[in-house]
Order: sequence, then structure tokens, then C-alpha cells
Amino acid sequence: MLLRSVLAVATLSLMGCNVGSDDDSSGSVADGDCSTSAQNEYVYQQLKTNYLWPETIPSNINSASYSSPETLLNALRYRTYDKYSYITTEAKYNAQSNNEFKAIGIYFKWLVEDGEDVLIVRYTDENSPARLAGVVRGDEIIEIDGMTISEYIKKIEELNYDSWEKVRQGFGNPNDYVFKMRRTDNSEYTVSLIPVTYSTNTVHDLKFFDTSANKVAYFSYKNFSSASRDEFKSAFSQIRANQADALILDLRMNPGGSILTANHLATRIAGAQVSSQTFANFMFSAQRSNENFVYPFKNDEVSDAVASLNTLYVLTSSSTCSASELIINSLKPFIDVKVVGGKTCGKPIGMTGHSFCGNILFPIEFQLTNARNEGGYFSGISPSCEVEDDYAHRFGDENDPLLATALRLSAGESCPTPKPFNRLNRQAATDQSFMIQGEPSQFKENFF
Repeated sequence: MLLRSVLAVATLSLMGCNVGSDDDSSGSVADGDCSTSAQNEYVYQQLKTNYLWPETIPSNINSASYSSPETLLNALRYRTYDKYSYITTEAKYNAQSNNEFKAIGIYFKWLVEDGEDVLIVRYTDENSPARLAGVVRGDEIIEIDGMTISEYIKKIEELNYDSWEKVRQGFGNPNDYVFKMRRTDNSEYTVSLIPVTYSTNTVHDLKFFDTSANKVAYFSYKNFSSASRDEFKSAFSQIRANQADALILDLRMNPGGSILTANHLATRIAGAQVSSQTFANFMFSAQRSNENFVYPFKNDEVSDAVASLNTLYVLTSSSTCSASELIINSLKPFIDVKVVGGKTCGKPIGMTGHSFCGNILFPIEFQLTNARNEGGYFSGISPSCEVEDDYAHRFGDENDPLLATALRLSAGESCPTPKPFNRLNRQAATDQSFMIQGEPSQFKENFF
């Protein structure tokens, strides 16, 4: 019964590893009361019952004293390990499950260079306004609506906004952005972009490379959506046809998603080597330990696997999270997995959705371990070969430092000595004046 309820609807969560939504309203919410106090009490009771760390939830609080369910959740979360539990609307969740977004389609990295805030475009979605307008990976956002990035961020901080949607509403121009951009050749351009609803594939840039030792397949994978299975089928059909014997899986931009989809992908990668083996162990809180279960690999996917594949190279960054990390950890007992890039985000835990009043609560409910009962990588999975991303080369470009290193390893060469970080064509920093910027108190999103 539990396995069916947990895995029957395995859909996307941009925040990471989840196993779907389960409409199990209780209390006054079940009777149709959607007042703030009723919603708060619902969230409180769900945390007491289903949270992975129920011992951290106070046994008797006045839930009505909180201004919203989100405020209550943020106040009660176990901050040592939980920065992931969240509440979203059913409409947003369903759209994301179908890879539909209302946005302009820019993913950025926030850096600090010589004391100034810098936003570098890491990726633009296909079919998005940004991609169609010619914004590409490596471009730098210089200004937004006439403000420097530092000015823009300062205003967000002062107004205490926690999402781009609220930022746009608060700034008085919710329907369009005006960006001043700089290319990698230092030329500048200005572009006005309006958020629209668009859909996108999840498998991108499938390519093949011949090294001195083997033929290597490569593709980037953006999120573990339930819509990915047909894309997997097409990609692995081409990989088999090209007789690739190694795979480079680019997960540096993948924040996670459906565990079921992760299982489908992992099984296609390893094939008969994981037939009837354990993909993941689900472990709940002590008060729910009788619900723990073993989740096997998907035997029905074995026939579509790459039969000769025994080495997987995974390209990673701090944005590689949740279901992406599960791929690495779950395959380690069965095939050689080499991690190239940066340390992953550190999320060996997952969530189940609970619907109420047009919203869905996703609290952390379980830990995940592999067939050797290995997990607990809250500090992230360290790379086998550490390589800095330069944000300058397109995904699939063999000059991209992460891809180039994986190709080098697949040819039997050693991991190169780490080089100082060199973003684009600028001089590499040698001191602490250049660093990855930690998120400020409310500036939490990296996607327009």
C-alpha cells in the first residue's frame, strides 16, 4: 500500500527529489475550511506525523499565530539538514510536472568579482524568450531595468522579497525585464524580455566522441521529469546504434525531481548489471520505521540499456542535487561511476506531496541509501576529479573544461591538476576577492 501511494505519481519538483503528491487532507481542511488558521494547523499536523525529524517539532504550539502556512513551515523546519521542505500551488506543480514554465528562461550563477555582484548566464531554456532572443550561456547580465546588479540585489534585500514574482510586482513592472548584457567578447547589447509559458525537453545535446580508447556518448539532462521516459528511449536507442561503450551524463544543472524517473535512467545506464538489484532503500522516521521499504531497479528497462556500458562519468556542480545525486549513489555498487566537476549539493533525502486548499506541502519524509546502505551525503558528493566550470562553453562543446576532462579520463589519462578559476576570458582570481556568492537572506532563486 505504501509503495503504491509513494510511487504511483512520481512527478517533478524543482527543489529536488520527490515522489509525487498524495491528497490526504485531515482536520478542518478536510471539511473545506481553507482559512489561514486551518491551513496552518494542517501543515503543523503533517509535520508532527510525517516529517523525517518529528522530534524537532514542538508538541504544542499555537499554529494560528503564524501569518501563513509558509511562515509556519519555515519556522519549524529542522535547519541542520532541511532547507528543502516547501509549499507550492497545485497549478505550478502540475505545470512543472509537464516541463511547462512561465518565465523568460535564464538560469544564472551569482558571483562576486572585485566586490561587485555579477550574474553569469549558465543556461537558457529551449523555446524560452531568452533563447529566442539570442541570450546564450556565458553572457553576463550587467543591468536589470537600469540598475546594476548590486543595486538590484540591494533593493530586493531592503524590500524583503523572496521570489522573482514578488520582485517584479514590487518593482512595478511585473510583465517585462530590460537586460543590459555583455558577451564573452566584451560586446554589449540590450534586450527586453516578457515571461511567457513554454515547454522544454529534458534531454539535450546528445553527441558522440571518439577517443584513443573508446567511443563515448554524451548528453545533458536538465531535470527528472516524468515526461522524460520517451526522451530516454530515443537517446539510448541512438547510443546503442552508435555502439558507445562509455557515457558522460551532464547533471551540472539538474536539481533533481522524480525518483521513479531517476530509476528509469539508472536502469537504462547499467542494464543487466542491476537486474533485480536494489536501487534505493527508503527509510522514514523512527515512528514510521515499519513503513521502510526497498525499491528495486526497473527490470522492464533492462532491454533498453547500453549492454557494454560499465563506466559512467557524471558532470556535477553545487546545483547537482537530490535525484541527480541518487543516480550516482545508487549505481556505485554496480558500475564504475566517476564524478567530474564540483561537489554536489548534498540532499540524500526526499519528500512526498500533501494537497490542501489548492496547495501542496512537500515536507522531507525519508532518507535514501543504496544497495550497500550508503547515504548520508549531506555535505555533498565530492568529485573524483575536481574541475571548475568556466561558463563560457556551450554544453556538448569538447572544449568545455568538465566535458574535456571526462573525455580525457575515458581515454585512460589521469585527472589534470586543478587550475585557478577563470571565468570567461577574464584574468583568474588568486585571492578571496573573487568567490561564489552565498545566498543573502531572501534572494533565493537563480532562474528568471
